[in-house]
Amino acid sequence: MKKTLLLIITLLLICLSFVGCNTNDSDKKVGKELEISTYAKNTYLEEVAKEYQKQNPDIKINIITFANDLTMEVSNEKEYSEDNSPRDYIKNINTAFIAKKGSDIINMDVLPYYKYASSSYLADLSELIENDSEFKKDEYYSKILDSLKVNSKLYMMPIDYMAYIGGVNKNFSSDINNYKVSNFLDLGYKNLKDKDEKGVYVYDDPYDLFNILYEENYTKLVDLDAKKSNFNSNEFKNILDNINMLKKENLLIDSNDIGEENYLKYFKYDSIWTQDLLTPHFGFNDDFVDMNLIKDCDDKVYFDVIHSYAINENSNNKELAWDFIKFMINEESQSSPGIFPINKKALNNSYKEQIRQMLNDANENGMALDDDVDKICDEYIAKLSDFSEQINTYHFKDYNIDNIVKEEVKAFIDEKKDKDDVINAISMKVDTYLQE
Repeated sequence: MKKTLLLIITLLLICLSFVGCNTNDSDKKVGKELEISTYAKNTYLEEVAKEYQKQNPDIKINIITFANDLTMEVSNEKEYSEDNSPRDYIKNINTAFIAKKGSDIINMDVLPYYKYASSSYLADLSELIENDSEFKKDEYYSKILDSLKVNSKLYMMPIDYMAYIGGVNKNFSSDINNYKVSNFLDLGYKNLKDKDEKGVYVYDDPYDLFNILYEENYTKLVDLDAKKSNFNSNEFKNILDNINMLKKENLLIDSNDIGEENYLKYFKYDSIWTQDLLTPHFGFNDDFVDMNLIKDCDDKVYFDVIHSYAINENSNNKELAWDFIKFMINEESQSSPGIFPINKKALNNSYKEQIRQMLNDANENGMALDDDVDKICDEYIAKLSDFSEQINTYHFKDYNIDNIVKEEVKAFIDEKKDKDDVINAISMKVDTYLQE
C-alpha cells in the first residue's frame, strides 16, 4: 500500500477510540437528563453530546466510561484499573439489565447484541423510527439496517461501518467476481504447486488473514440460535492449513515488497474505505483488476459495525434517548472527520469534501494526477456508495466466543500449539460457553 495515500486514514481515525460503561443507576429527571454507558473514551460521542446540549440547553448528558483511557480523564471521574477488560464491561451491563437498571443508552461495541435483543433488554428502534415522521429513512442504507434486525426488529443503531474488498493483479485470471478469499488461496496454492510459480498474498500479518477467513466462514462455524459450534469442520481446518502453508512457503509479505521480479501473482484485501482505490491517479503502476466486495460462504456481502448504540428497554427516557441517537447519525454529526458515515448525505457531501481536500493537497505537494480532482473525487465516492448499497449481511456474534477463538488461533500462528490441540480447545470452550 502506498503510505502517502494511507495517511488520511490515520488522520481520520485519530478522532476515534472505543468507549464504555458503568451501570450505576443515577437519579435522572425524566426527559431532562440522559445517561450513556460506554466501554472506553470516544471523542466522537463526546463532541456530539456537547453539540446536542448546546442546541438543547435544558438537557444534561452524562457519559459514563468504564475503561480508563490513560491519556485522558475518565468521563465520570471514577478511577478504573487499566487491566479492566471487555469481559468486565459485559458483566457489568448484564448485572444492570437483570436488575432492570442501567443507563438510558448503551454502547454496544463489545456486547453480545444478538443475546440482548433476543432477551428483550433493548428497546425496539423500529417502532421509534416508524413513529417518527421527522426521521428520513432514505438517508441511510436500508440493507445495512435490515441486516441488523432480530426477529424483524432493529435494536441497535450503527454509527459507522466497514466491509472488505479484495482483488488480484493481472497475472491472475481476470474472472474474479465470484471469488472468495478461500478461492484466491486455493488458486494461489495450485499455481505454486502445478506451475512452480509464486502466488503472493499481501496481508499485514497472518492474524489479519485469519480474521477475514473466519468472517467468511462464520455462519458455518457458529450457530447462536441452536447454541452450537462447528470448529471441527473441514472449513475451519482448511483455514488453519492455509495459514500454515502460506507461512511455510513465505507467501505472506508486506505490500512494500511487491515489485520484486519473483512476485508474479498476488492478492490483497482492504477496507472499502481504502484510498488505494485512488492510486492509479497518482501515477503508480497499479496493475490490479477491479477490487470487488468479498462475500461470505453463503455468497452474501457482509459488513462489520465499528461503533453502535442501543436504548435500554428499562429507560424512562426512551424518546429523549432516540432523539439523541437520531442526532448522532444526522448529516451534521456524521460530517465529523474520523467517521465512515452511515448517513448517505454526509458521504456525498462532507466526506467527499475531505477526499477532495486530500487530492488538492497532493497536487500542491507535487504529486501529479492524471485527471481533474473533481472527476476523481466523484468517481471514488460513487464507488464507495455502490459498495455500501450492496452490503446486505451482518454476522451476529458474541465477543466471548470470538475472544476464545482468536486467543487459541494466536497460539497456533505463534507455533505454541498444534492444529488439533487448538481445534479441540476452541470446541470445548465455545460449546461450554454456549450451554451456560
